Amino acid sequence: NCARKFPAIVNCTTINWFRPWPPEALLSVSAKFLAPLPLGEDEVQKAVVEFMPYAFYSVNEAAQEYLANEKRYAYITPKTFIESIKLYGSMLQENIDSLKSKRDRLSSGLRKLIDTREKVSALEDDLKEKTIVVEEKKAAADAFAERVGEEKAKVTAESEKANLEAQTCADIQRNVSEQRSSCEEDLARAIPLVQQAEAALNTLNKKDFQEAKSLNKPPPGVEDITTAVMHLLAGVDPNIEVDKQGKLRDKSWKGAQKMMNNPEKFLQTLKDFKQVIDEGRVPEVNFKAVEPLLALPHFNREAIQKKSTAAAGLAEWVVNIYQFYKVVDSVAPKRRALEEATQQLEEANAKLAVVQQLVAELEEKLGKLVAEYDAAISEKNAVEAEANKCRTKLDMAQRLMNALGSEGTRWQQSIENFNEELRVMVGDVLLASSFVAYAGVFTKKYRDWLKTEKFVEFLRSKQIPMSAEPHPLHLLTTDAEMAMWNNQGLPSDQVSLENGAILTNSQRWCLLVDPQLQGSAWIKKREQSNNLQVTRLQHPRLIQTMETAISLGFSVFLENLEETIEAVLAPVVGRQTIKRGRSLNIKLGDKEIPYNSNFRLFLQTPLSNPHFPPEIQAECTIINFTVTEKGLEDQLLALAIQKEHPQLSKKRVLLIQQQNEFKITLAELESTLLDKLAAAEGDILEDTELILNLERTKSIATEVSAKVLLAKKTGERLDAISEQYRPVARRGALLFFLLSELFKMHSFYVYSMDAFVAVIHRAIDSVSKIPAEAEVDPGDVDDTLAAPETLAKSQEIDSETRAQEKGKTTKSGEEEGDSEEGDGESGEERDEKQSNESEDETPQGEIEAGSDKDESDQAPSEAEEKVVAEENSEEAEAGEGASASAGESDGNEQSRPPEANTGNGETQEGGTLVHAPSVDVGAPEGRTPSLRPQSAVSSCSGKSAKSSLSTREANNKETAEATEEAAEEMTPVGGEEANEEEEFLLEDVDNRVATLVDVITKFVFTYCNRGLFERHKLTFAVLLALRILVDGGSIDDSEAQLLIFSRVDSAAPQMPESAKSWMTEVQWGSCRSLEQSPIFKNNSLSLLQNFDQDSASWKRWFAEEKAETADLPRTFRGLSLFHRILLLRCLRPDRLIAALKEFVLQQLGPLFVEPPLFNMKDAYLESDRDTPIFFVLFPGVDPTPAVEDMARRVGCTA
Repeated sequence: NCARKFPAIVNCTTINWFRPWPPEALLSVSAKFLAPLPLGEDEVQKAVVEFMPYAFYSVNEAAQEYLANEKRYAYITPKTFIESIKLYGSMLQENIDSLKSKRDRLSSGLRKLIDTREKVSALEDDLKEKTIVVEEKKAAADAFAERVGEEKAKVTAESEKANLEAQTCADIQRNVSEQRSSCEEDLARAIPLVQQAEAALNTLNKKDFQEAKSLNKPPPGVEDITTAVMHLLAGVDPNIEVDKQGKLRDKSWKGAQKMMNNPEKFLQTLKDFKQVIDEGRVPEVNFKAVEPLLALPHFNREAIQKKSTAAAGLAEWVVNIYQFYKVVDSVAPKRRALEEATQQLEEANAKLAVVQQLVAELEEKLGKLVAEYDAAISEKNAVEAEANKCRTKLDMAQRLMNALGSEGTRWQQSIENFNEELRVMVGDVLLASSFVAYAGVFTKKYRDWLKTEKFVEFLRSKQIPMSAEPHPLHLLTTDAEMAMWNNQGLPSDQVSLENGAILTNSQRWCLLVDPQLQGSAWIKKREQSNNLQVTRLQHPRLIQTMETAISLGFSVFLENLEETIEAVLAPVVGRQTIKRGRSLNIKLGDKEIPYNSNFRLFLQTPLSNPHFPPEIQAECTIINFTVTEKGLEDQLLALAIQKEHPQLSKKRVLLIQQQNEFKITLAELESTLLDKLAAAEGDILEDTELILNLERTKSIATEVSAKVLLAKKTGERLDAISEQYRPVARRGALLFFLLSELFKMHSFYVYSMDAFVAVIHRAIDSVSKIPAEAEVDPGDVDDTLAAPETLAKSQEIDSETRAQEKGKTTKSGEEEGDSEEGDGESGEERDEKQSNESEDETPQGEIEAGSDKDESDQAPSEAEEKVVAEENSEEAEAGEGASASAGESDGNEQSRPPEANTGNGETQEGGTLVHAPSVDVGAPEGRTPSLRPQSAVSSCSGKSAKSSLSTREANNKETAEATEEAAEEMTPVGGEEANEEEEFLLEDVDNRVATLVDVITKFVFTYCNRGLFERHKLTFAVLLALRILVDGGSIDDSEAQLLIFSRVDSAAPQMPESAKSWMTEVQWGSCRSLEQSPIFKNNSLSLLQNFDQDSASWKRWFAEEKAETADLPRTFRGLSLFHRILLLRCLRPDRLIAALKEFVLQQLGPLFVEPPLFNMKDAYLESDRDTPIFFVLFPGVDPTPAVEDMARRVGCTA
């Protein structure tokens, strides 16, 4: 069409039109790629080749259905086809190699067990023979040992004498050492004196002495200092004259000047004076001559410092050198004693040498005797060693058999199982690889359809070897690996596990469609050890991050993708590596970078229904991580248990983690055991450490297995308690999936998991203190049901309102009464605000029941306290006007109604959605409608309320007895007493669960209804009623589809003449489709036959103004309201709206037919700093006055 409108495109371009590959091409490509693979017989190989095109076309067929029913795009390109073939080849070879390795490992272990079993008998006989020989050798050795002992006693006596002499020498040595130490200690005390003297000299220099000797007459006291120095140096320094007695001859200042004639030499003489003292060359008379001078009061450094620097230094030197001499002189007697002791030591050492020579001769003689003794017993020891070795091997063999003997049978069975798996490997891998290559983009319904109705059926029809009950997960992963995924945050439902298996086995990079971010959280936890780099396309350092990760082998998580990928990343996404020698490179931007094989890329989009172009879907494996109904149900169950019974919730979570850890540990232990056994070389019975490790490993494995059984029993008991709240979780999941399909009515209706969970929190919190039997309506909850924070805030708002109203013109009594009525807040207002205040941000994709916000976030702000509680009627009108205008302004938009799904999340084609979908079987008039799960509702309103009540009471009694019994037997996870669980078993748990179901339904409806266009509100209410009824089994999903879709049966018989006067051919064909329901075909006459036979009655009913309440013809007079609506859908669509409203009223209640008007105060109370209020405006609607008025009340205006 585009080419026809713009012919220039054809004229100016060369068009390459690539049509889909024909079957022959697909078959040829498959044959070429699969030819090298070990597929077995020719028939099997031919069937596998045929399967590839068949799977390709089957998946394309599923993609078309997927688009038609779910409005989701999935492109299956030839590149995907080729990738699936490559994936099959690699997976087949990997699994064959893996299974053979496991089989060989088990075979090796089994052979070692068999060999050990055979060796036990031989070892027992050998041990008996060696025991006899050992006894003989032992007797001979003992006889020789007795003789050797006698000789040894003689040598010992002589050695004792020698030891006494050695002890005497040691005592002398010790005495000498003590005396030497004492002398050294005394001398060490004199060292500081010498150091002080040297320090005093170091302060002097040549100039000081020159200055001193230049004095003709020294200052008083200086001459005394120099005289003392000359006394000390007398006989030492040749420059100092002495008499024959060695005394100083010239004490005058001239003599001192002569002494200092050469300052450098003089200073060195003083520094060397200590050595002269140590050598004993200083006469004692020198020091005696100094003593009178030292007694002079000015003979110190401080007194003489100001007179002469040189004299001050000499004074300090004299004082310290004199004291040093005194210490040395006092040590002199000790030195003499030391010399005497040293002489004694030398004599003692000489004597000791003689003694030691004697001892050496004796020891040499003893050594010869010991050698003879050793030779005598060596033969005995050798024989004993052989016997002990034989005994040890026998003990090890018995321990090995005790530890692993029971494993032999299991290992043998495992080997046979592996052989069988190898036989069916071709078909099992074919199913698994096709599942990985194609199924990730689809939801569970389409995955199961492809797997069972397409892939498996073809494999069976072509007799391709495969398992009896094939499933991709059996081949793609293990229980231990799935347990590890669960511990890392992956939900445990089937679809999530399939997604994990696809992600870990795909050869292409995976692109996660993850609006709830559950897969993202798992990937981030799983890849922590791989240096995960989290980034996004808009990040300024994206290229640098990619370069680093690719070159170093890190993992990259590219999050928040839209529907396109930057061209610069195309080589990375397409794994377009370039080989340069032995290394791989990849082009990123305008340069090549080294490619590390450990690099991993994960892409993620938060869009719930993205439309990726075919080129992206060809390069990536799209994995749909959208939460499943079962997965969400389990998470909501955990939330409900956490809110209702926090302790039980903690135990349940810990138990699940514990069970997962047990699975992982058992797998690791068994693998370790087999690895050790297979790696053992030589005679395994001689490797004691190996056998002890195997025994220890087996013991741990046995202990863990016992814990697994105990944990399983405990888990069953905890689950029995938790399952009582399953209806709450089931209803929550039903509601979320209904909301998630509203986008089919209009693209405006997109709801996040976080927002939904916040509503669930508010709903549960709103009845946290309500008696279990009460049925709560969000519009009727009084103050006693609100959380304390919300009550306080509401009361403060009311007080402020009254304070502001005080002083204003008094209204009439009627107006005041109305105002007081308006002053009270609805329970929903308080509950929703309380939830917003108390909840922390829940991580996307997870459901948590706690709140970790700061107290400052929870407490009402000063501005909030100023909100006026009394709502202005004009504000209410403005809010409703916005809602009404939304419906009116959008009235011209012809949005296609959703092909809704009311039962299991599936949709069907054909017809259009009615403005108000179907309703449950009519409830008896006068009975208050309940939103609780219904186990059975009569299709013809034949059961009485009394009968239903008695049945329910009986069921409640049985449930209570079962749960009480489970609680009595239960062993707590954490080791607490079993009766702690009994507190979780409420006597009125059924009523409590029913209350929670009711309030959750109403809160979610109120939340969603606020954002719906007027024309869609009844549709939503009817779809909700239908989902509840189908879920409770009251009506069949096929009957609900009859109401939702308009079908005309083209195969309907010819319309009789009697009916032509009041109905059309289209109505006749539509009624023919109603006969799919047993209600319309299991009577004595079918519906169409009754039209013919009782045409007058039908014509009369058809002409009634209010046909929905008029009596039907006699045969169908007992129809329920729901089945009446089916007739109205076909015959009187003009009365359908009225009937649907009545239906919703009966099944759900008045709140769902006439929801409350928009209230600005409600919206404000539900908002917080992270949840803004968003108005969708249409022409003629302006909420600005209401917003400004609210702002004034909270004091936030400029």
